[in-house]
Amino acid sequence: MDMSCKKSRGRMANGEPNPIDVYVGKRMRLRRQMLCLSQERLAAAHRALRDLIVALSA
Repeated sequence: MDMSCKKSRGRMANGEPNPIDVYVGKRMRLRRQMLCLSQERLAAAHRALRDLIVALSA
């Protein structure tokens, strides 16, 4: 398998991270820290909201 043509998700052609992804990640981390939320609590809240949306749309 030729690895030279394999695309790396979230990366630019030169191998660096997409600047938009870096910006959004920094803002999400800042907001999460301002709210004193761990990544685990944020993920749990996200799952609960997703489940609610799925239930209401059914």
